[in-house]
Amino acid sequence: MTAKIAAFETALSVFCDKHKIKSKRWTEIPRAQVFEISAPADILMYVKDSALPSGWWGIAFTVFNRLSASTPDWWLVLLVRDGEEGYALTATQVNGMVSGLSKNATEHIFHETDAAAGLHFKTFEALYQHLVA
Repeated sequence: MTAKIAAFETALSVFCDKHKIKSKRWTEIPRAQVFEISAPADILMYVKDSALPSGWWGIAFTVFNRLSASTPDWWLVLLVRDGEEGYALTATQVNGMVSGLSKNATEHIFHETDAAAGLHFKTFEALYQHLVA
C-alpha cells in the first residue's frame, strides 16, 4: 500500500466516524485496495495510486470482474499528484471503457485523459461528501 492510499484510508475512517457511517476494507479481494462504506446503501471504492505526475493506473481485470459481479455499487478512485487530488469513475463509466477489450486481457490501463471523464476532486472530504450524498 502506498502512503497516499494509507492517507486515503485514514481520511475515510475519520470522515465516517465523524458522520457515524460504517466503513471497512472489503474482504472479498484481500490484496486489492477496496473499501466499503454504508451510507445508507453499501458503496465500494477500488482505489489506485499513480506514481506519475500525469496520472497512469493499471486496473487488474481479476479485481474488475469481482467488483462487476458484486452486489454493492462501486466506484474506481484514481489518485494523482501530491495531496488529495484524484478522479472517481462510476462502475458504468468503467464498464464502458473496458467493454471493447479482449476477454484475454489481464489489465486495463487508464490515463488521466480517461480519468477526466469522471468526477474530479481536490480533497478526500469532497469525494466522500459526493459519494454519501
